[in-house]
Formats: sequence, structure tokens, C-alpha cells
Amino acid sequence: MGLSPKERILATVDGRAADYTPCTTFLFTELQGRCASPEAYYLQLLEMGLDPIVALPDPVWRFHPDVTEEVRRERTAGRDLLHKVYRTPAGDLTTTVEVTDDWPHGDRVPLMSDFVIPRATKPLVTSPADLEPLSWLLRAPDAAAVETFRAEASRMQRFADEHRLPTRGAFNRLSDMICWLSGCEAFSTWGVTEPALFQALIDLVAAWQERLIEVFLDVRPDILVDAQWYATTFLSPRLYEQFLSPALARRAAMAHAAGARFCALATTTVTPFFGLLKRIGVDMLFGVDPVQGAWDLRRTKAELGDTVCLCGGVNAYLTVVDGTPGAVRREVESSMAALSPGGRFILSPVDNIRIDDPAGGDAAWRRVQENVRAMVQAWKRLR
Repeated sequence: MGLSPKERILATVDGRAADYTPCTTFLFTELQGRCASPEAYYLQLLEMGLDPIVALPDPVWRFHPDVTEEVRRERTAGRDLLHKVYRTPAGDLTTTVEVTDDWPHGDRVPLMSDFVIPRATKPLVTSPADLEPLSWLLRAPDAAAVETFRAEASRMQRFADEHRLPTRGAFNRLSDMICWLSGCEAFSTWGVTEPALFQALIDLVAAWQERLIEVFLDVRPDILVDAQWYATTFLSPRLYEQFLSPALARRAAMAHAAGARFCALATTTVTPFFGLLKRIGVDMLFGVDPVQGAWDLRRTKAELGDTVCLCGGVNAYLTVVDGTPGAVRREVESSMAALSPGGRFILSPVDNIRIDDPAGGDAAWRRVQENVRAMVQAWKRLR
């Protein structure tokens, strides 16, 4: 009898011998949205023969009860604007976004949304005076929220234990949070032009996220994920090392102290950061993409594969969602050849199998299903 998915995944992450190279789908929201429950989703993945990693919920948090929110809509000079104000005991925080035809939030302006970044004519955080009001928004979960989280996490842990599956979660997004608050231009340049403000903002957000991580690690997950989509995209290695590395190293140490593996999620222009990721203490890197992100698969394996488990190898959107079975098979073959020798490789689409075009309908879903089958068949042949 072979290893369980949990044994196989964790052995691979740790660099121990496994019966074969695992295959998972780190993010597959298209299938998940078609399932009645998270449990049904993971059972579907098991039926495909994959090695699912069960996502535990993130701890829920709320603004301080003394914080109020106001939104005002304005149409002026051919522009449709939303003005958002957070009123806190330490002063107001304000932001303005221009509403476009593809704005998905109606009359809301969320604190955390990729849609806000390119549409913000005035970001939320622009000066040191904004930091104290921001601290009233970023609070640790209260006791009731912690209990709710623990109950939901325990339910998913029991399911994972029953089916011998590993668990992961807590998509803490330090760099992405800075971009949501201040914009990508500020994130890219403040380390040079406003280093004190940049450091203070990172310290504030990092300390808040570490409180959430403490709550999450208390339920003993197998893998702690730290998603840094924007870090390697917009920061130089020097600024990354100076401003982000200390916080990320603390997270890796927190995960290891709790018996968890530390997984960094990064998909674009990661090559210059390989040495930093190893020094931070990354055990697993999700995002190795053979199509996008300027990845050299063999160099990635040579420079990271001795200590870091690599996860990826197939492009989710261009290949699995919009490609052909032949293209999927070719990517699986090339990635397995480059990344699986010596172990420490998990095959997975990068990063999310999701149909963004609603006009695709059933035909798009059938194509995705066919391409996922092609991926699984090629993997089983080569694993």
C-alpha cells in the first residue's frame, strides 16, 4: 500500500523519499464553486487521483467598534467616483476610486481588493499621519471570532484526518496589503523616497498579520502559506531584503516552532530572489510557472531544489483554462523532466484554475475538465 496524500506531500516538502511525485491543485476555484461544500470539493479531487491539500479558514477580524465608514458617490467631468472615509478616534482615513465598467464592488470600496489599486485616484495611506488611524482598522480577532475560527478549522481538520490529507492556509499577504493600502507605485518607490514611512507601514501591517498567524498556528496546520504576489514583481532584491525579509523570516520561524512548513507563494520574476528565499527559511515555493513569470525550470531546480520544495509546472490560465490537451501534456512532460529528479517537486497548475470569461459557459468548463484529465493522465504516466 502506498503513502497517503498527507504522507506523500509532507515527505516531498521535507526532502524525504516518497513513493512518487505528488500532484495537487493549489487553487481550483472553478471546481470549488461548483461543489456544495469544501468537503465535496476535496472528495472530487481525490476521485481524480490527486493529492489534495485542505485549506483551513483564515481567522476573521473586525475593525475597532469605534470605527465608522462612509461612502459617497460623485459623478463629475465624465468620471464616476467613490469617496470612502473611515472615521477613527485617531482621525479619518480617506480614499477615492474611479468606477469603471468592470468594477465588481457596486457602491463599496473594500479595504483589500486588487480592483482598487489601479482605480485609486487617492490611495488610503499616503503619509505618516495615516498610520495611527490605520491601526484602528487592523485589530486581532476578538474571543468570539477566535472560537468561531477554531470550530470551523476543527471541522476541516477532522475531515483532513479522516481522508489522510495535509492542511494549509492563512494566505497572509504582506506586500499585497501594502499595495492595497498605498498603491503599487508607492510600494515600489517608498523604500528609496520615504524609507521611514515605508518601514513603519510594513511594521504595522506585519505585526497585525503576526497576531492572525498566531491564532492560525494554534490549530496546528501542516503548511503556513505566505502569498507575496506583488513582492517580487515591484520590489528590487535589495529593498526586499531590507524591508520585507525580516518580517518573512519571523513568519518562517513561527511556522517552524509550531511544527508547520513555511510556503512562499510567488509567481513572477522570482529568480533574483532565490538566495533570499532560502535565507528566510522557505520550505516550499508555489508558483513555478513554465509559461509566465520568466522562470528557467532547470536553473530553479539547480538553485533551490536542494532545500526548497518546488510546486507548479503547469500554467493554469493559458494552458489549463484556454489551452489544449496536447499543450497540457507537453508542459507536464517538460516540467517533470526538469523538476522531479531528486524529489522536492509537487506538480500543480499555477496559480488558479478559474474561468474569467462568463461567455465561455459550458464549453469553457468542458475544456477545463478535458485539460485537467490530460494533466492527470500525463502525470500518472511519468510520476
